[in-house]
Amino acid sequence: MEANVAVAAPAGEAMCWICKANKADSGEHKTKRSDLLAVLGTPTQDAPFYFNDLNRRNQAVKSLDAKILKMPVRICASCNNARTQPHDRAWEHMSDRLRARRLAVGQWVRCNRIFGSAVKRQMLVPTFLGK
Repeated sequence: MEANVAVAAPAGEAMCWICKANKADSGEHKTKRSDLLAVLGTPTQDAPFYFNDLNRRNQAVKSLDAKILKMPVRICASCNNARTQPHDRAWEHMSDRLRARRLAVGQWVRCNRIFGSAVKRQMLVPTFLGK
């Protein structure tokens, strides 16, 4: 089955919280996968990184697709792959720019220096990427 094909949720199954029409069959990362990759690299079986939360400490993460990195509330593949993708790309652009500079506590981030003159529009629809 294609990732962008909507699948109606049978009675009693979780529905996508965005469209409320399709089966919730796609997990969204708690922290953007692109940020994890940029900051921590790719974990492996031999070189995992460790995840801590309020319930457990030092949980080995051996893959960026590990269940522990995903939100418990899920969305449908259609929303994950199409509907939220422009927002994901805008975040990736901003995140890359923020990682490229050193920020001090209390320092302002001027979004027009990241997104240009049409900040509101480009933060939502990343036209700066040619998409």
